Amino acid sequence: DDQTRLNAATRLRDAENGVAASVGLMRALGDRTQAVRQVSSEALKKHASRDSPNVSRMLRDNFTSFLTILDSNDAQVRLAAVSVLRDLGTHASPFLAKIKGMERDKSSEVREVASDICKQLSGVVISDGEMHVEFETPDGGSQTIVFTQQPLGVDLRETGDAVLVDRVNLSGNADMLGVKAGWRVVKVNLEAAPTAPELTEKMRKATE
Repeated sequence: DDQTRLNAATRLRDAENGVAASVGLMRALGDRTQAVRQVSSEALKKHASRDSPNVSRMLRDNFTSFLTILDSNDAQVRLAAVSVLRDLGTHASPFLAKIKGMERDKSSEVREVASDICKQLSGVVISDGEMHVEFETPDGGSQTIVFTQQPLGVDLRETGDAVLVDRVNLSGNADMLGVKAGWRVVKVNLEAAPTAPELTEKMRKATE
């Protein structure tokens, strides 16, 4: 019941291992009751302020689930989720494309928080060993994925002037990060996507 879920969220809030607790707290952001969402949001922000790199990594590892929360029909759920990203500071950069989209959210509160995050990320420098790939999804949406390991686990193909993800290897890096076949590569490390062979080589060098 509602009280049981609230008690569980409270225990996760007070857990010493904030990163481990953050997985459960992230899921609780989408709870139907405001009290559970509030406790979860406050707890995640607390853990994010203490260990932002690892909380950011946890959110990337659970990218699809977190994206569902950011896309919730409930404005208060979206606000709770994007507020957590604000507390990650520069470690929110893997979600930059999604955050930019939320600057056009129906909720003024969500728009304000998203705008704050974009401002704090405006001078973010991409670290060595990281590759930020911006994709366009078939429905016209945008996703930015941060690769840090080889092999990437994707096959690419050219269609006209577009470079598309042709296949995602099961349990590979791309699969674990939520990349899907049919996504179009838009930018790599903020630069326009080159041809498929050039892009493959660029991806290899970026994560060496």
